[in-house]
Amino acid sequence: TRVPGFVSGGTALLPKAARGTVSHKLMHVVDWLPTLTALAGAAAMSHVGKSRKPAKPLDGLNMWSALVDPSAPSPRSEMLYNINPLCHAGQAGAPKAAIRIGFFKLLAWCFTVKGIGGDNFTGPSPAPNGSAYADHEFTKGRGLVLYDLQSDPSESINLALVPAHKAIVDRLLARLMQLASEMVEPQQWTPPYQGPDYECAECPRHPGGTGPMQPWVPWL
Repeated sequence: TRVPGFVSGGTALLPKAARGTVSHKLMHVVDWLPTLTALAGAAAMSHVGKSRKPAKPLDGLNMWSALVDPSAPSPRSEMLYNINPLCHAGQAGAPKAAIRIGFFKLLAWCFTVKGIGGDNFTGPSPAPNGSAYADHEFTKGRGLVLYDLQSDPSESINLALVPAHKAIVDRLLARLMQLASEMVEPQQWTPPYQGPDYECAECPRHPGGTGPMQPWVPWL
């Protein structure tokens, strides 16, 4: 959740009240695109590509007012980290799903989605007992872990099974369920990469192997 970033600019860009300040307001990396394009005076795209298909809404939010005005709240109230329904495959390791709303962060060892990877239901899945790759907390109950980042910034106390926090777990879980219903199958390293309907499902694998840096090797 806490990754540093900075904004640098002259007096025409940054008001005096904002220069030299530190902000702890909630912001996601996807917020940079709408923030910078709005700052440059560019309008949001309404259509994309040669086919002129209607553009989908951006996940990001314009954060400029919150960044330059210490008294302005962040327009972002939640942070989606990931939803990867491929419990034993895919590019992301466990925990495969997590979301933050306010100061509470809910994580799931895995989060299956109906229709993806052969699963027939949508929801969290606990880690197998004795798994060497999972925190023991993910083997309990539904495989959920809840942290209060305000009182426990080091994420060391699991509150998911505490009765007083049941409503919070249910609220964050419901939001994960909603977002999972809108997702597509995540990319994988091997065919069909993103499911049998993927446009490049039969494309050969990169001859140099897999890994996020592989396409850039010739330029490194």
